[in-house]
Amino acid sequence: MDRFKAILVVLTLFVFINSILIVKIFLELDTRLEKIRWELKALRNELEGIKSLLILKIGEYDTKLREVGRSLKDIENRFRLVALRSIKAYIINEFRVSTTYYQGLARGDNYWYFSDKDAIFMVEGFNKDIYSVYPAIPEDLRSKGYNHIGDIDYFNGIIFAPLEDVYYRKPVVALYNASNLSFIRVIGPLPQSHMPWVALDSKGHIYSSEFSNVGEIKVYDMSGNLIQTIELNATLQRVQGGCILYDTYLFLSTDDGGDWIYAVDIVTGIVQRIIAVKNPYEGEGIECKGTNLFFLVGTPSDIPNRLYIVKLLPRE
Repeated sequence: MDRFKAILVVLTLFVFINSILIVKIFLELDTRLEKIRWELKALRNELEGIKSLLILKIGEYDTKLREVGRSLKDIENRFRLVALRSIKAYIINEFRVSTTYYQGLARGDNYWYFSDKDAIFMVEGFNKDIYSVYPAIPEDLRSKGYNHIGDIDYFNGIIFAPLEDVYYRKPVVALYNASNLSFIRVIGPLPQSHMPWVALDSKGHIYSSEFSNVGEIKVYDMSGNLIQTIELNATLQRVQGGCILYDTYLFLSTDDGGDWIYAVDIVTGIVQRIIAVKNPYEGEGIECKGTNLFFLVGTPSDIPNRLYIVKLLPRE
C-alpha cells in the first residue's frame, strides 16, 4: 500500500511539473506571438510609410520629368537659334508696372530688379517692392555730376548699373549687392560718352554702347579695361537697353520711333531687326531669360509703365 501511495505521489508530481512546464511553454509562445504581432504591426506601418513616400516621390519625379521636358524644349530652341542664326519673335504678354520702374530691369536671385534715374528696386513678381534704395547714386558720385542710372544687369549676386554724368564725358558702372542694394564700388570711368545700358555674359565681361549712331559694341573686363570692340554691320539709333542670350546674341532695345528690338551676333556683329512694339511711348531696358525677352517701355508719369514679354523662335 505504501508503495502504491509513493508511486501515486510520484505520478502526481510528474503531472504537476509537466503542467507547469506546459503552462510556461504556452506563456512563452503567447509572449512570442505578441511580439511577432507588434513586429508585424510595425512592419505594416513602415510599409505604409514607404508606400506614401513612393507615391510622393513618383509625384515629384513626374513633376521633374515635366520640368525636364520643358527644359529640353527650351534647349532645343536654344540650339536651333544658335545654329540657324535667324530669329522670329512675337509678343505673348503685356503687364502694367509701377511708374517708378522706368529705366531698366534685370533678373536674379528669384527677384526682378528695376531701375529709375536715381533708384533701384528689388521686386517680387512685377509690382511688389521688397526693397528699394533712393537715392541710389552715392553722394560723392552725385557731387561729381553723376545723375542718371540706365538699364541694369545682374551677375553673381551683384547689380551692375551704368551711370552717366551730366556732361556725358566719363561714364562708370556702379556695383550694388543684389541682396540689400548696398553700394559696393564703381568700375571706370570708361571710354564712352553715353552709357545707357550694360549687359554681362557668362564670363563676367561687360558690354555697352553709345546712345546714338551706334556702330560698335564695347566689351570691358571687371577692371574696366577695354578688351574687345564688336563692329556692327548696321548703325542703330537711340539704343536704351541690352541683354545677352546664351553668350550668342546681344539683344538691344531702342526708342527709335518704332521701339524696335535688334539682335546682334556677338561673333560676327551682324544685326537683325527682330520686332517692333510700336507704341507712342519710350522704349527703355530689356532682359533676356530662356527664350523670352522682357522689354520695358516708359510712359508719362500719370499712367503705369508697360512691360512686354516677347517670345523668340528660330525662323524656319
